[in-house]
Amino acid sequence: MQKCSLGNLTHLVLLTLLGLTAPSVSAQDFPITRIESKGLGHGNIYIGGFKLIVPDTNTTVNAYGNNSRLRRYDVHLAKMFEITMWECSKLRSQNQATAYARWEYKAGNGSIDMGIFEISCPLALDIRRAYGLGQPERTVISNYSIRTLQWSSESADIPRLQITGGKIDRWLDFVEGFKPIR
Repeated sequence: MQKCSLGNLTHLVLLTLLGLTAPSVSAQDFPITRIESKGLGHGNIYIGGFKLIVPDTNTTVNAYGNNSRLRRYDVHLAKMFEITMWECSKLRSQNQATAYARWEYKAGNGSIDMGIFEISCPLALDIRRAYGLGQPERTVISNYSIRTLQWSSESADIPRLQITGGKIDRWLDFVEGFKPIR
């Protein structure tokens, strides 16, 4: 994991906060405008508030071309689980039983509210067991410090869920039943 200063990305943060269109950060094979973290919450029970912001205005389009059965929405939820798993792995084992992350999901570069999702560490671990982890993917997370009132950028190689073959139908069924809390 490497910490780096935002430098030129400060303009991206300012544009995003002002609601203006910002360029995509796409280390993934599908575009993500930004992944934000508000840091640790209360003790080690609440991992923190996260926000996944994507440029898509239609998240029902195929994620990987016309032959893909996965929609962008399905892949976006997978990304939330991958990051939650990674965050949970940093906790002591006794805290993992009750810890959770709250995700705010925004499409249209932040203009479309897709809901708020809570993902507990036990659920994230169940998903990890069910699908397995594949190759890590470089993921950039923007962290906001309440202490310094500044954004910083953290890059990490976070393993991807292996949602392939027969696991695709299981993932689609799971996503259909995994509803936002708001």
